[in-house]
Amino acid sequence: MTFSSTLHLSIVENLTLARRQVVYFLSLLLCLYCSPLTGAEPGTDTTGKLQQVILAEWQRLGGSENAEVSFPALSGGFSLPDCATEPALNFVRHLQPGRNGVEVSCSDPFWQQFLAFELHVFAPVVVLQEALPADTELRPEHLQAVILDTSELNQGYFTEPEDLAGMQTKRPLRTGTPLSEDMVRPVNLIERGQTVKVLLNKPGISIVVEGVALSDGYAGERIRVRNLTSGKTLYAEVVSSQVVRIQ
Repeated sequence: MTFSSTLHLSIVENLTLARRQVVYFLSLLLCLYCSPLTGAEPGTDTTGKLQQVILAEWQRLGGSENAEVSFPALSGGFSLPDCATEPALNFVRHLQPGRNGVEVSCSDPFWQQFLAFELHVFAPVVVLQEALPADTELRPEHLQAVILDTSELNQGYFTEPEDLAGMQTKRPLRTGTPLSEDMVRPVNLIERGQTVKVLLNKPGISIVVEGVALSDGYAGERIRVRNLTSGKTLYAEVVSSQVVRIQ
């Protein structure tokens, strides 16, 4: 029990130290900017200074330089209350694209304010150049990479058109749609009604019989196949455009 308690204390101390280091770093960044965040004169861009500090922290964490920060809920003339020292910034969670929050605090006089902000990270994203129906094989002329705000692409995205080689649409898609994994799947190698070779491989046994595919299938997909010799229906994995395999 003593060891467990000591280990727990060590973890807490490490987390506390890391938190203090981040707050210290952000406070230092604030001090590096000549104009204070608080007690702003009319026309002083307080949000602009906050944006600079947040972006500096984002890049310190290894984030892309192609990023912007916005404060949707703040007016253009926003300023923080007076503070005798530089205020400290403490992020609610690790910075990530999309919605974030930061707590700005002062020790003299004591006050705290929570500010919500958006971190916009821009990157190449593959989109459709034209509308496509379901089950359409994607070709280079269908695709193009454009710079988009990835903070809004919660389902993921592709950065290179080549990443979509051998894929087809799962459903109808509109022009300009940013493609994600849930919108595409591998191109069918076998079509329903097609005659296929059914391969059965087991230790000491290797059998090949003819069958008929009862559904479409792409490489690695399990489909229903009717054995033409026995008349039985079974499941087999698509291996190629002519072969399925029973596991």
